[in-house]
Amino acid sequence: MANILFVTLEETGHLTPTYPLARSLRDRGHAISYLPFAETAEGLAQASSQIEAAGFSAHAIPYEAYGEVFATPRGPLRAFREMQGWRRLRDRFVSKVGLLVTQLSAARPFDLVIVDSMMSPAHLVLAATGFRAALFSTNLFFKNPGPWSTPPYIPGTQAWRIRRAKANALDWWRYRFLRGLAMPLTAKAFRAFDRARRDPFTGFIEIVLCPREFEFPLAEPHPHRVYVGPSIDLERPADPDFPWSRLEGGPIIYAAFGTMTGSYGKSVALVRRALIDAAARRPAWRVLLVGGDSDDVPPNVVVVPKAPQIEVLSRANVMVTHAGLNSVKECIFFGVPMIAIPQAWDQIGNASRLTFHGLGLASSVSRCTADSLSAMLDEVLANSMYRERVARMKEIFRRAETDELAARAVERALSAPIDGVAEMLSIWRPSPVSS
Repeated sequence: MANILFVTLEETGHLTPTYPLARSLRDRGHAISYLPFAETAEGLAQASSQIEAAGFSAHAIPYEAYGEVFATPRGPLRAFREMQGWRRLRDRFVSKVGLLVTQLSAARPFDLVIVDSMMSPAHLVLAATGFRAALFSTNLFFKNPGPWSTPPYIPGTQAWRIRRAKANALDWWRYRFLRGLAMPLTAKAFRAFDRARRDPFTGFIEIVLCPREFEFPLAEPHPHRVYVGPSIDLERPADPDFPWSRLEGGPIIYAAFGTMTGSYGKSVALVRRALIDAAARRPAWRVLLVGGDSDDVPPNVVVVPKAPQIEVLSRANVMVTHAGLNSVKECIFFGVPMIAIPQAWDQIGNASRLTFHGLGLASSVSRCTADSLSAMLDEVLANSMYRERVARMKEIFRRAETDELAARAVERALSAPIDGVAEMLSIWRPSPVSS
């Protein structure tokens, strides 16, 4: 059968959703391995350990082989340094992907390389190098641009919307400036580059690890985009010492904010404080809070450093979440309504989608107080509409998971042509870089 390689980022949120797909492919007779990339040597080691713990092999690529490209541009000439960083990213990192995969395939060629869509230039390089490539996506951030990820679905996000508009304007200026200054290409190459920038997935199968039904109904269909099952890893180890007895006697409110809480600054601490104060007013609640200080909390709040999320969601009545897509999918899979307080990145779009479908409520961090959080939790706990709508979406998710749509999409990619989009490949073709 086929020899398949996953090229992934280090984050748990990018790795974990691939494991059910990888196991399904392995059960169908395919050989599976991973090539993780990380911003630090420690992150690379942790990602490799996590992959091996899941039962797969991780190719041992020294961090020094590519780590220099992650240096952050600084200083008054930042625009010029970013130009250099972009070229270094293309010539050192993206080229390294093709070179490393070529080296790894010496013993046994890869029949398919599946690339994290957040590393999307790499699939163009791999196709140019002669590999059959496809993409997998663990988020919906780029899948439906437009007003859906902004108000009115989440109150209080006007300031975020203004900051986002300014950032987009700055990114546009930088792109125009750097393109005109640093890319003396032909007119034909410019057109190809522009098309690659707008839609670098054209011509390649992109496997979105989420059912299509969770999207907005007006999302534009893409001829190469395949929405599959939620790809939830149910084989995570249980915790036999977890204090379940402290959660007995009332509705369980589970609050967790993912594996990237260190990137959110003080906003998560504000939400945690608001939830603790709300719980003090509702002694019947049983609140399980992941992370934070366990001092000065009421007796109905249990603070733990980490929790077995799959087990917890099988018992929880509602989850207070940052709206990371993996957490949202797991809540739906177990029929748990949500209170979403998005922190960054694609989370505001996920919160908008769950609100649109009636799977819970959402608020911005700036409006998250003990009063507002109490009101939202009272509403979700008392109104059966939320649990009924989640239950309907749960059936869709579970049916999609058992249909093995993702594995079939990968096997479809195995028979796809290698050519991809020829014009774009000339832009991203790797320049010679020594190993």
